[in-house]
Amino acid sequence: MSTAADAPAGAISGRHLVVASVVLYRTPMELLRPCLQSLARQHLSGDVRLALAIMDNDGGSSLPGLDVLLEDLGLSGKVLVCLAGENVGFGRAHNALFKACGSLMGNRAWLHLCVNPDSVYHHRAIGAMVDFASSRDFQGLFEARQFPREHPKPYDEQDFRTPWCSGCALMVPSAVYESLGGFSDDFFMYCEDVDLSWRARLAGLDCYVVPAAIVHHDVTRKERDDAFERKHMLLSGFRLARRFGNMAFAGAMADMLRQLLDPEEMRSLERWGCGVEVLHDNTGGGVADFSQGFNFAKARW
Repeated sequence: MSTAADAPAGAISGRHLVVASVVLYRTPMELLRPCLQSLARQHLSGDVRLALAIMDNDGGSSLPGLDVLLEDLGLSGKVLVCLAGENVGFGRAHNALFKACGSLMGNRAWLHLCVNPDSVYHHRAIGAMVDFASSRDFQGLFEARQFPREHPKPYDEQDFRTPWCSGCALMVPSAVYESLGGFSDDFFMYCEDVDLSWRARLAGLDCYVVPAAIVHHDVTRKERDDAFERKHMLLSGFRLARRFGNMAFAGAMADMLRQLLDPEEMRSLERWGCGVEVLHDNTGGGVADFSQGFNFAKARW
């Protein structure tokens, strides 16, 4: 990976710096344009600044076209770091972006915002997320509300706590991200956000939905590879269950994976499962919930 662009110092001034971190993988520019345009149009107070961090998980194939799009939207001066590498998955890519940004920040705190490239932010969404996180002393994980359909997991209508935060539009203060070690490298795709959320809660932090922060996330037009996605959903479910000590759920995942993996892949996964450190819940609150399948929380509807 290489750093392709650094923002000028003026682009990262302000009391609160939000780094909107976008992970690309063969992302069409016509899909990415509305996302980046919504970031360019954010209404932010004078003490909030927005910068971009971009990771292309396809060896940089999207970066040449991206330069033109950033220039067209007036965002080229806000790019803090731009990386290119192999497809390491969602969590590892965000960890790479966080590390690269951290090397430029020194001791300065910032807010790492995971931005799905197929999402569109209301023009006041990021400001609302910063305000809400500030009201909680920047302690916790903070998720925007998805539109047109909210995520089905519950949240408290008074304090807005939720069992876990989706990585689709997730703001994590840099100190929290670092204290948790970021996303686990064990997950290529799926469940990495559940794992991060549960580890945060085990550490005494809370997960929140920010009610005033609206993000449009329409997945109905997404091209799907059902076999690929099913395989990685099951792999991540197995890894999550082993990490949190639910052998029954892990066994159910393993039974289904034996139909999809070759014998050596299955042996490798089982060796990993035998060696993984189990995270124990000493909070008394029952953080890890496998009773609702891949919802990992009781659905609101």
